[in-house]
Amino acid sequence: MNLKPLFSAITFLSAASCTSTPKPELVAELNALEGRSTTTTAQPAQQTYKPQPIRPGQWVQHLITAEDGSKQSFKQQILEGGPAPSSFWMETEILTPTHKTISKSLVSVNSSAVKTTSGRQEFFLKDLVNVERIQTWNTENQEAEEIPPELVKMVGSSMANTQVISEAQFSGARNAKVRAGFFQGCFDMKSKGRMAIFSGEFNGCLHSAVPLSGIVVGQDNRGNNWELIGYGQTGAKPLLTAPVRKP
Repeated sequence: MNLKPLFSAITFLSAASCTSTPKPELVAELNALEGRSTTTTAQPAQQTYKPQPIRPGQWVQHLITAEDGSKQSFKQQILEGGPAPSSFWMETEILTPTHKTISKSLVSVNSSAVKTTSGRQEFFLKDLVNVERIQTWNTENQEAEEIPPELVKMVGSSMANTQVISEAQFSGARNAKVRAGFFQGCFDMKSKGRMAIFSGEFNGCLHSAVPLSGIVVGQDNRGNNWELIGYGQTGAKPLLTAPVRKP
């Protein structure tokens, strides 16, 4: 199951507002990511694309270049969660020249809620994921805060009747060389998705060695080019390290 729509949904629901004034320290951080040289890591060809099960420790980071040349970084990772086997903390970091936002959500996932037929996936968010807690931090206030329980419940309520439908078509394999390494036999994929009133498309190259989204390189319907710059099956470390202010 490709969880990219799920991660994006929770990220946008919990993201904070930001300013448009470039900050030198954030520009330098982005430039350092862009300046990374390609690693010598090579992944062998795959017979089929098979998304990996979610496990604590996994992380993935992409450099996203817009049509106007502006860049941002998008990082996702999984940390140990609650007592339930299916419960985990999901962290996302969005870095642009003007702001950095970190969202941390304690969620539990029921993968059996996804109905798959001939490359088409359908599910209701309320059946797939339960959001238990949300914490956020951004460069505007330099303080981490926990979202009040009543607002977390509102997030859950907003998911109640939200249906997600995605369709993917695979069309052969090719090799891809990116900053994160050399990937043999990546599967070309064209996907279309719809979540409530929102819709999107993504054309890219996926490899089973890449956790979470599986994306090595690709382009979305807004003209943004995605490039994998780092990933791992283990080694994820908390991004939100500031003391969290309780509601």
